[in-house]
Amino acid sequence: MQPISPSPLATPNLKLAFLPVKQARRRASSVLSVREQEVLQLIVDGCRTSEIAKRLHLSQNTVKVHVRNIFNKFGVNDRVQMVVHAFRNDLVH
Repeated sequence: MQPISPSPLATPNLKLAFLPVKQARRRASSVLSVREQEVLQLIVDGCRTSEIAKRLHLSQNTVKVHVRNIFNKFGVNDRVQMVVHAFRNDLVH
C-alpha cells in the first residue's frame, strides 16, 4: 500500500501551524485579502453576517462570499473551525 498524500488544502495549513508567530501573521496577510482579514476579525469578535455587512458597507451576499473564500483558504467547513484556526495560528487579536 502507498501512503495517502495530504490534500492540497491541508498542506499549507500544516506549514502555517509550525511558523513562528510573526511569520504566521505575514503569511496570513499574504493568503487573505485585506477585506477577508476584516471579515475574519469581525467574526472572531462575534458579529453576524448582517452586522458585518453594515459595518463594512457590503451586501450580505458579499460577506458570505468572503467567508466562503476564508473557509477555502483555511481548509475548514464552518465558522467555529475558522475561528479556532485563526486563534491557533495567531491570525487575530
